[in-house]
Formats: sequence, structure tokens, C-alpha cells
Amino acid sequence: MAYSTRETERKYAAPAGDDISWLREQAIGQAVAPFWYDREDRPHPDWVGEWSYWFVSGAGCLVDVLPGHEDDPRLVRYDDWTEPSEDLPPSRCHGGTRGILDLDTPRAAGTRQAAGTWTAYRAFADRYPPALPFHHFAERARTLEPEHARTRPSPLSVNSP
Repeated sequence: MAYSTRETERKYAAPAGDDISWLREQAIGQAVAPFWYDREDRPHPDWVGEWSYWFVSGAGCLVDVLPGHEDDPRLVRYDDWTEPSEDLPPSRCHGGTRGILDLDTPRAAGTRQAAGTWTAYRAFADRYPPALPFHHFAERARTLEPEHARTRPSPLSVNSP
């Protein structure tokens, strides 16, 4: 059966009342239509079955909403992955139009966390002498006498020329 325009219009016709859940269904239908393998126009040559089901999921990942856009109908606050479905605060959603999502707040938090990790690493690493370059060890191995090749050097001889 082909995915006809009339069938799409009938399937996604807006119901009476204020319920806009049909909008989500319509958007999802349009998004997955190119991947519908049961269409008759041009199926994939290796396809041997059909979709059993599909569902929308961010797998528990939530996004911040920009202040003032908490009631925007373009926000996705639905996830088939979670059972029972989550009761999200107005400031969080599962997705939506990029212009109404607060993508800078988590990015700034990640930057602060990375800066803290780097500062802690530098505090740790600065307590030790700097690493010696490879040529130091290459020269040492070249001049090492064969009978001492398998003996472990003492810690005091590491910095000696």
C-alpha cells in the first residue's frame, strides 16, 4: 500500500477541541515517512520484513527550555521509552525547536566541570618533575652496556646524564 496524500490528510486531520497531540503524530509521521520500507514506490532491495513498531525516545535525556517558552507547543514532552511517563517540570523537555531550547546552560556547566578537572590535574601533576623527552631514553639505551640492559636502574640515576 502506498503512502498517499489523502490517507495522510485523513490520518492526521485535526480533531475538534484544544488537544494538539495530533500535531506530534503528524510531525512524527512526516519524519519517518522516508524510512517506511513497506511503501511500494522504491523499497530497499535488501529489505525482507516490515517495521514491527516505532517510538519516540531521547532515552532519558532532557533539555533545558529557555525562560518564557515553557508553554510553547513546539516542545516535545513525550517519551515512549520511560514507563510510566515522566512528569517533567516546565523548564525541561525531551526536545523541540532549537531556538526555544537553552543549549548554553549545560554547555557552560560542562565547561566549568572541565576547567575544574584540568585545575585538579595540574595541581597533581605539578608536584612531580616534568617528563623526560624520548631522546634521553634513546641515548641512554644506546650507551648502556649489554650486561646492564636487563637490570632496573635506581631512582636516583634517572635524572643523571
